[in-house]
This record gives sequence, structure tokens and C-alpha cells, in this order.
Amino acid sequence: MGGENIRIHSRKDGRYYCKLCGQRFTGRAGTMFAGLHYPEAVVVQVVTLIANGCPLPAIGTAFGIDERTATSWTAKGGQHCRRVHEPVVVNRAQDLGQGQVDEIRVRIQAGILWLAMALAVPTRLWLGGVVSPTRDTQMARALAAMVRGCALCRALLVTFDGFAASPTAFLRAWRSPLPDGSTGRPRLIAWPEIVLGQVVKQTIQRQVVAVERHRRPGDEALKQRLLRATQGGSVINTAFMERLNATFRATFTPLVRRSRALARSQTTITAGMYRLGCFHNFCRYHDALAVELVVGHRRRWLRRTPAIAAGLTDHRWTPAELLTFKVPPPPGCRPSPAAAPLKLFSRLAPRGPDFHVVLRSYLSMARKFKTANYEKTLDLQVTVRDVLPPDHLARFIVDVITELDLSGIYKQYRDQGAPAYAPEVLLGLLLYGYATGVFSARRLEKATYEVLPFRFIAGNMLPHRGALRGSPTGVP
Repeated sequence: MGGENIRIHSRKDGRYYCKLCGQRFTGRAGTMFAGLHYPEAVVVQVVTLIANGCPLPAIGTAFGIDERTATSWTAKGGQHCRRVHEPVVVNRAQDLGQGQVDEIRVRIQAGILWLAMALAVPTRLWLGGVVSPTRDTQMARALAAMVRGCALCRALLVTFDGFAASPTAFLRAWRSPLPDGSTGRPRLIAWPEIVLGQVVKQTIQRQVVAVERHRRPGDEALKQRLLRATQGGSVINTAFMERLNATFRATFTPLVRRSRALARSQTTITAGMYRLGCFHNFCRYHDALAVELVVGHRRRWLRRTPAIAAGLTDHRWTPAELLTFKVPPPPGCRPSPAAAPLKLFSRLAPRGPDFHVVLRSYLSMARKFKTANYEKTLDLQVTVRDVLPPDHLARFIVDVITELDLSGIYKQYRDQGAPAYAPEVLLGLLLYGYATGVFSARRLEKATYEVLPFRFIAGNMLPHRGALRGSPTGVP
């Protein structure tokens, strides 16, 4: 958006269009409010309160809105935060120093989910998370790939809990191809200065009784240096990630171990995770990240968010800034087939009173159409059996009428005069006409000429509208 290919479509409605692909969109495109018709201030307040743990019944009472409306806003906000997180955090590689990984067991109405998340310790930046129905190797690899995308090729310490799949997944993620000129896939070389640490907790009746710390292959001196530089200690742990887990549980009710507000689907957990993670990164100050400033004889503390500490932003975002952040569209806007000839003709043809007539004829020549061969169609042989399926209404009406007792109607006919149309034929036309919205005798007569189901019910006969309307005495 904002390029030379974007033009104004309507100033009053705030709509724009792309000259390349011809797509039209509003000024809210790329934000959470695309498609919403509520005031932005109300939506921002509701999403902010929910992100800070306010219950839905209280919000519905305070703002006079339905709880389902507030739930849809939070889901939409979570989806938007996910789109913001990917270009701003995941695609911005940085020196992490130390990363911590942990999993949360979440109970939903349909079963159990596992929520795995990662945190950069020096900046307290939430790096992302993965929601999976099983705690398996695929979940560990997905989280390792996400953390790998956020990290520069620098010295890094990654600590995680006792999940057995984590060490192998992270060792496989921190490898890069080394081309040697030969054919085939190049050899993968592990990154230097990558240290892994694992904290295994032994529990008895859900109480921790012992903690074992295992250092994976790596330089011990490098590990101690990274620990002192990132957390000021010398013992590997996952305390920072566990504190963030506690924050998520306190502000997102479905993550509580014993809760009556269980989520219904995995989508709800994923949207809530990204919503809380983006508010944690961009909208909340952290006391541990404050920097002391001394100006003359005055001292003050500069408060920072994780995004400021990581160099992603220069100020604390308000909730409105986060929810109105315009996510850039995917690159590579392709011209539509209809816009290409129009653009070329507009450049070559002179403008005049007959411009649109000439343009229409040019487009008709430039495009390819499927034409009809009417002479060949006239020789086409089609049977009614092929056109009317077995469950068609016309066949059903014919089958029903044949089972009716029409002896009372037959007694009304006189033996004199020309042969009359059988009562079952006229009754079938009337029933099918009333079922399909054809009521007048003139339209029924016309339908027997033009509409195949009426022709089928009439037995390939063409009753006059007088026979369909009936005589004054009630006898056709």
C-alpha cells in the first residue's frame, strides 16, 4: 500500500484500488477493523480489557454488547496480532543471547492441547508459540524453526524442560547448508557457539522434589559467559519462561489448570496466544527492562517494552496502534488478465467521444470466448428421460396423480363433442404451475410450448388456455 500502483477509488467511502490487479479495498485493509462496522474506540477497549484478563460477562454488561460479539472481536484481534508478529518479530533476526522454551498443557472441551512457547531472556521478547494436539517431535521442530528464524548467527544458549524431543529438534534447526560444488543436497553444518541446556524436574504427586540440570554438547566457558551476560547468574533454568506462562494463565482463562471456561477449539487457543504475546511485546512496560538515566544531578528510569529493548520499535505502542497496524500484503501483485489489455489500449488509443465503444470492441477481440454452433445444435437429439432426473418434481406429480381417484371428475364430462384433454393432464399442469409460481392460464399455455417439465406433464400435447381455465359451468 502507498505505492504508485494504488489509486483512490472513493474519497467519501475511503476506498482504493490497485492498477495492476484491479482489486478494490478500503483504508482498513490489513488491520483488525477490516469488515467491522462498530466504532474503533469501542472495539479497542473491549479487546484491551480481554487481553488483560477482564471476563466477558463484565464486558457485556459494561458496554451493552453480546458476549458472542466480544468473542468474535477477540478472535479477529488474535488473528491480526498473528499477522503483525510474523513480519515484525519473526522476520527480524536479532542477537537473542539466551532463549528459554517451555510447554503448557491446556484442557479444552474436545480433549487436550499442548502450547509450546519461546522467550528471549535479555529482552523478555516473546518469540512465538506452537499449538499442537500432541506433545511430539513435530511440535518441537516447529517451535525450533520459529526460534531459528528470529536468531542471528551469534553465540546462543537455549534452555528447555525435560521434553525429550527438544534437544534433537533444536540441534537439527541450527544447521546451515555448505555448498561444495557437487551435485545433490549440500552438507548441513551446525552453527558454532550454540549451547543447549536442559532442566529436568522430578515430581511426586505434582510437587517438585528435585531438579536435574543437563548440559548438552557445547563449551562450558561459553555457557557461563552467556548466563552471566543474559540473566546475571550461573545456573541454567527456565524461570523466565515459566513466569511468562504464569502471566498467560492469569490473563487468559482457558489456560488455567482448573477452569469452567474451557475453549472449544484449537483456533481459540492460537488466537489468544498471539493476542497476549503481542500485548506483552509492544504494549506493556517491564520493570526489569528499565534503564537508569542520569542527567546532571537528576536520576530517572527509562521504562521499556520488550520490543523497545530488542530494537523493534522506538516507543510503547498503544492498543489502538497495535490493532490498526497495517500488515503489508504479500509481494508480487500480478496484473489481472482484464486489466492488461485495458492498460495497453489506454496508452495507445486517443481519447475521444467514441473511446468506450472502440475500447469495448478491442476487448472483445483481445479476449477468447466459447462460441456456440447452432446448426449442429439443431441436429442434437435429446430425450426427456436424459433431461429430467428421476427425483424431479414433474415426475413426482405424474406418479401421484396416477394414484388418485378421479372418477368424480370423469362423470362431469358429456359423451358429445370432440375429445377433451384427460383430467389428470390438466390437474398435473395446474399442480406443477402452482408449485413453481405459474398461476395464470396464459402462462401455463406458454409453458407447455417452452418449458420441458410442463411439456412432459402435458404428454407432448399443447392444451389451450381455455381448457386450463375451465368453462363457466365448471366442465372443461
